[in-house]
Amino acid sequence: MSNKEVLGSDSVRARIIQMEYKELTESEIRRIYIEETGTEPPANITIYSSNDFSELQKGDYYSGFDGSAIHFYDEEKGINQVYTITRGSEGSEKDSWKPKDWFYNLFGIGLGQNDSQISDAKRFTELVTKEVNNSNDSPIPIKSIGMGHSLGGNLITTLQLITGQFDNVYAVNHIPPSIYQLASIDSIFANELNAMFKLDLENNFNAIYDIDPTELKEFTEAYYKERIDETTINRLNMEEDLLYAMWGLSGFIDIGVGDPMNSIEGFDGLHDFMSHISDEDMRIVRLYFAQFVQGYNKDGFDGAIREITGFRFDLLDDLKEIFSSHSESNIFKAAWDTRESSADLARGFGPMLRDMGEKIPQLYDDLVVLYNNIDPYHQSVEEQRKLPLIDGLFLVFTKGCF
Repeated sequence: MSNKEVLGSDSVRARIIQMEYKELTESEIRRIYIEETGTEPPANITIYSSNDFSELQKGDYYSGFDGSAIHFYDEEKGINQVYTITRGSEGSEKDSWKPKDWFYNLFGIGLGQNDSQISDAKRFTELVTKEVNNSNDSPIPIKSIGMGHSLGGNLITTLQLITGQFDNVYAVNHIPPSIYQLASIDSIFANELNAMFKLDLENNFNAIYDIDPTELKEFTEAYYKERIDETTINRLNMEEDLLYAMWGLSGFIDIGVGDPMNSIEGFDGLHDFMSHISDEDMRIVRLYFAQFVQGYNKDGFDGAIREITGFRFDLLDDLKEIFSSHSESNIFKAAWDTRESSADLARGFGPMLRDMGEKIPQLYDDLVVLYNNIDPYHQSVEEQRKLPLIDGLFLVFTKGCF
């Protein structure tokens, strides 16, 4: 009788993580397992999807979180394991073209001022655990494993730091844990920060950006390494992957085991390039985007775009709804039937256009300033002689994650 990990190699884990972006099915899991191990998987495989739990929806607001959990159970073999897989960043969502994941990467991970996806990830693990316990009264202890890639790797690693709920975590080419996100979601850690650096994060979170990033990183790493077993966080990172370059930026911590690998001869990735972006430049960038947090926290992607550019997607959505509901009418009848709602929309477009007229030129000016602030980074790139940057980027993008 053994409860040794069912998905016991980097290769099989990577393939299962990759399937999360498509559709995890029992037949595909069995196929991959047999191809990788040459043996039959455990007798019972149950799949849980974040789509199955309405509790993860907050009214009409959807954070962008997606994930699955696989329950392997085989009483004869002594297997009772749950693998939680948190999905990485997608260009668009299943029900929308809007890149919600990427805005969470900025406001949630980069700034630490939104917890929607990490909260949904935590809630998902709780719901799955409850379902597994209710459906399977087994004497075999449950072994819990977390896996994720990109944003998903960040979520699963961050969950392990704040809860320690997994026996092991596997993160593939992931966004490293963010000090600022940990400060916003871990109240005990936040209290330690307040005491150590004389902060009041509850009332002035932006003040954390003024703390010396090196001191903050050292304090954060020491804090969590005392509270969890660092060897439970297993990292599989490629040096040429764009996300590995983020480890050179301030605000992220280095925790876990597993040295980065390189598979492109002559190209060591962008990690050293990123390290040329100064701490002060990163502080300026964070403070700039922090001014749009309120809109994002209220209305997600739509709210952030409204705050940044003045454009209102809600008006566009209302316009589409009006005309789609009269798609079978002739143009004159549709215009008459929608005269009142169209008039209301017209009254909304005027202020929106005025707001855009003010915010878009300001956005352009701000981006020019931000670009100039990272000029030393561009200079460092130009000085590299090992591999032209464009060729290197092409290799990174075309090679893929696995």
